[in-house]
Amino acid sequence: MLKKFLTVIVAIAFVTQLACRVGPTAPAGGGEVFIPFKSKWRYEDSGRDLGTAWREPHYDDSAWKTGRGVLGYGEDYISTELSFGPDPDNKIPTYYFRKNFYARNLEGIRYLRLSIRFDDSFALYVNGELLTGACLEEDTPFSEYAGRNEGKNIARFYRLSPSCLREGKNVAAAEVHQRAPQDKDLVFDMMLETIPADVLNIIKGPYLQRATEDSVTILWETEAPSRGTVFYQGGRAASQKNAVTKDGFIHEATLHGLRPDATYGYRALSQFSLGKRTISAKTAASTFATAPDEPEPFRFVVYGDNRSNPENHAPVVNAILREKPLPRFVLHTGDLVSRGKDLWVWEAEFFEPLAPLMAKIPLWPCLGNHEGNSAYYFDFFTLPAAADGPPDHQERPAPERWYSFDYAGCHFVALDTDVEVDPESPQYKWLADDLQKARARWKFVFLHHPAFSSGPHGARGEEKMKAVVDHLVPLFEEHDVAAVFAGHDHDYERSLKDGVYYITSGGGGAPLYSKRLTEEGQEPNPYSQLFASIHHFVSVDVEENRLLMRAVDTKGNVFDKLEIRK
Repeated sequence: MLKKFLTVIVAIAFVTQLACRVGPTAPAGGGEVFIPFKSKWRYEDSGRDLGTAWREPHYDDSAWKTGRGVLGYGEDYISTELSFGPDPDNKIPTYYFRKNFYARNLEGIRYLRLSIRFDDSFALYVNGELLTGACLEEDTPFSEYAGRNEGKNIARFYRLSPSCLREGKNVAAAEVHQRAPQDKDLVFDMMLETIPADVLNIIKGPYLQRATEDSVTILWETEAPSRGTVFYQGGRAASQKNAVTKDGFIHEATLHGLRPDATYGYRALSQFSLGKRTISAKTAASTFATAPDEPEPFRFVVYGDNRSNPENHAPVVNAILREKPLPRFVLHTGDLVSRGKDLWVWEAEFFEPLAPLMAKIPLWPCLGNHEGNSAYYFDFFTLPAAADGPPDHQERPAPERWYSFDYAGCHFVALDTDVEVDPESPQYKWLADDLQKARARWKFVFLHHPAFSSGPHGARGEEKMKAVVDHLVPLFEEHDVAAVFAGHDHDYERSLKDGVYYITSGGGGAPLYSKRLTEEGQEPNPYSQLFASIHHFVSVDVEENRLLMRAVDTKGNVFDKLEIRK
């Protein structure tokens, strides 16, 4: 115990030293702000279809109305109220906005950055060229209610090309589409700024992955390509060490040769050369802990389905960070984001709310249906390799879809239930072999689609959930799995079947679901012991012969407890 205490002291001292030497992390910087928030815009809210001519720089918008952002209706922070038309149940589908701005010294601009608040979908054109958009296809007709955006937090779009800019006068033109005729609100405001060639910003991270007994992986992302270095110290070592990454945007550094069950301080640095100058950026200083090399009591946390609503996700994260002691790691049951193929969603819905947690606590994810088989999932996470996994259609190794790891004498398995799990599938064969070989006293599985659920997905009897029941539940029972954690239905539920507990933890921030009946009016889950529609996480304390699970809401209240003994 004294040795472990001393390693923590060394790590804290190192973090303090780093913070004192380099100062606090500066906010992400830019260059010139072309269009600030709360700017004055010309807008068209009459409900007329303007085709595509309104995007062009020479279009005559002199008859349009003017108003300052935030523009829209239905929210108390709106500055300029737009008309939704004469019928509140058949609102105008599309609104147009235009603004002039001026640009100089284009050769010194590396990228553009857009920060935008929108509801429900948008497309932004500069000088008639599409710059970016979200939840909306290019050339979507005026009359089409398009897209889906359940949050109104500011979204950021990085590394946008400045090729659309002209020296001197430029014109920004945006269209915002309503989601449905009866939708209650519409929102638009934005800021467009430059990222000069001599500026480097860290836009994600640092965040931790794969903490083992002797290693940990640290990732972060920069707005411009650069080379990364991680400085770290701890584990009773007095000297500082470092690890270097390859040049790129996403930096991944694996630190090897660490002491088990030790705490380290670390900080990441990114740099690139510009002529004779070195441009650099540092992350905030933080700590990480390696895994024990033998069984000992520890805590981990489970939650999922945080997608769509970062304002609900953040309180769940903050509640986890109030746990004492903190969990050694977090299991995520999928649906990390609402639309996995939209890059901006990953920051707004996942990385930004989780930033204070993932800087010091590793997170182990599994794929949900909303990730949509996105390449971003595989880019942002580094996960263990399962032997002989076939590649998927994107030539990405299947091991990152399903995997297992051991921690302090326990065995954890992550599955991808959005693909086949029948006995002839590669995943089923791998799982049967993995569970057969596992000698751990406690075995846990986490996946997205629950076997048993009283929520709407369970009531509908979805095929992917039936596949879990038909093919995977017998394996869980055969190999003495203690608990299976899932998400998909946005609620909490505890179920028990033949000695295996099934915990649905889908209350990470997405809109909550209530209990449902089947079409025949029956309870869909005969094994249910407790159901709650509440944002929450599940905390699990592991001991040699006992598990203690607590379901905790965002205020720290424990609303369910479960004890399992062996």
